[in-house]
Amino acid sequence: MVTFPLCRQLDRRFGVGMCFHRGETPMELSKRELAIRHVIQGQQMVARQRQRVEMLAHNGNDTTAAERTLNMFTRTLDIFEDDLRRILTDEPV
Repeated sequence: MVTFPLCRQLDRRFGVGMCFHRGETPMELSKRELAIRHVIQGQQMVARQRQRVEMLAHNGNDTTAAERTLNMFTRTLDIFEDDLRRILTDEPV
């Protein structure tokens, strides 16, 4: 299986060894798989928004709105990660 940096990072943080590919629908995914997908997508959104903030700051533009959006994305990612931890803790071994 090909792994990507975010998948490796997720595996280190949560002890899960799975990654997703485009084309899967939520109906085909378990709660665990969906939670992992949310964390991966959240990480990507936070990373992209952080780059936007840095670019705006580098160009001397106002970063207030972009930073507010970054904070919202980060809080949402925290919720996704908490949800994944809860699901992994509740799963039978």
